[in-house]
Amino acid sequence: MEAELLHFDVVDYKGRRIVCTELQWANHIATDQNHLFMAECEDEIIAALKNPDHRIRYHDRRNPKRKRVYYKLSKSGDYYTKVVVEYDDDNCSGVGHVVTAYMPDKMTDGEKPEL
Repeated sequence: MEAELLHFDVVDYKGRRIVCTELQWANHIATDQNHLFMAECEDEIIAALKNPDHRIRYHDRRNPKRKRVYYKLSKSGDYYTKVVVEYDDDNCSGVGHVVTAYMPDKMTDGEKPEL
């Protein structure tokens, strides 16, 4: 099995390793019709992971591995960079994988702050 190429590999604000593969970046984040503008926003995505304004424990009923959401408010204050991260274990102690990233104008209702 060939190792996946990484688009980026960062350590988040809690010291957890988070990766984004080239495949995920190319097939979802940078080319998805709803996310095309994200292709130029790698720095904002990494900033949201390293120093988020809001850290959210997240539960996706359709996919229980999706455990964390990171929000970073834009400099203009007009939108957030939102990054959803998936972990293999319940404690989020393994490597996290970026699932998606996009720029909503507000935080999602019902998400709970991380304690």
